[in-house]
Amino acid sequence: MNSKNKLIVIIMILALFYISSNHFTQAKTNNGQLSKLIIKSLENWHYSGKLLNKRFTEEGFSEFIKVLDFDKRFLMRSDIDILKLKIDSLKDELKSGNIELMRLAFELKDKRIDQIIKLYPSLLDKKLDYTKDENIEIDSEKRDFFSNITQLKDYWRKRLKYRIIVRYISLSRANDKKNKGKISDKELKKKQEQKF
Repeated sequence: MNSKNKLIVIIMILALFYISSNHFTQAKTNNGQLSKLIIKSLENWHYSGKLLNKRFTEEGFSEFIKVLDFDKRFLMRSDIDILKLKIDSLKDELKSGNIELMRLAFELKDKRIDQIIKLYPSLLDKKLDYTKDENIEIDSEKRDFFSNITQLKDYWRKRLKYRIIVRYISLSRANDKKNKGKISDKELKKKQEQKF
């Protein structure tokens, strides 16, 4: 997808976010009118005469997922698979203003965020093993969505450990004589909890 097409897809996604976020607070007809305007704009007014076809909706879906969970920290592969089932009905949903894909996407992400929020206190209570040699892939482009809940939990445990180590190194480099070498694991975890 070239940069001009990518830009128009991103604009469409942002408009869809607007529609879906207002879906619960505004009348359905307003969303339907906005959806129709987006479709008309894409098909008639865009310089390349974009058609809302399967290829375009698939590319739009891919961009939407990147915006929804840009760092692949929350959603799992099973969530993406569920959302993919809605691609074929996206054109009809846009025309009606009842965008089920968006509602479901936010619902799935909220569910995963709730799971992480409930998990985090137990991670903060456990003593982390800094002697254990572990790796974490920070670059989301180099990893896929989590296959299961165990991978999700393990990622967040390693992420917490990583952030604590980075914080410790940062404080050490600042040569803060008051804190150097005297920062407890509990204090670092508390600072990380505030940044979550």
